[in-house]
Amino acid sequence: LYESTVKIVNLCFLFAAKNRKLMQRMNAEAASLLGASRENGMYFLQELKQLKYTEACAREILRIYEPIVFVHRALHSDMPIRWYSKDKKKWVHSIIPAGWKIAASLKETTRLNPNYLNRNSVEPQRFLPPRNEHEGDEGFGFLSFGKATRNCPAEAFTLMKMQIILLLLSRNYKVYLKDMENISIDPYQDFSFRLEG
Repeated sequence: LYESTVKIVNLCFLFAAKNRKLMQRMNAEAASLLGASRENGMYFLQELKQLKYTEACAREILRIYEPIVFVHRALHSDMPIRWYSKDKKKWVHSIIPAGWKIAASLKETTRLNPNYLNRNSVEPQRFLPPRNEHEGDEGFGFLSFGKATRNCPAEAFTLMKMQIILLLLSRNYKVYLKDMENISIDPYQDFSFRLEG
């Protein structure tokens, strides 16, 4: 929980440094909804729920840099599946028989879902109306916290933590990268951030 939050906040600021509009929009949202910075830095849950763009930024980073690579399950009954065939350019229906053990890649499922337009670019607005691209595929277009009975009970808490950190940091600091041209992150490679000094 902690490592995922830190990784997503770091990535969000990396992309904000590369794309100043992202940071400006987060700042504008916080300023318009919450007014002047508070001395005690405390915010209420109702206020955090209004930070839709900030939440969309966190979800977009989770979509691209999924912290959970695989989930493993044993099938107790036949499981109908639907998958997208690149060759046929359409959805195909199949069945995985009971007794099989499966490993599903949440990283691939979430990042490469055909419901996402321009899926290799960072576009937080895909999680906002009118696009709402994450709602496609019967609600399974965004799996960072799981779905149905396997949904992470800490989803709301984790997103709230990310929003608070992004809110406080974006309101109090400006993020710059010295050499933005040479910064690239491979979404297929796991990595960690470390502070030194």
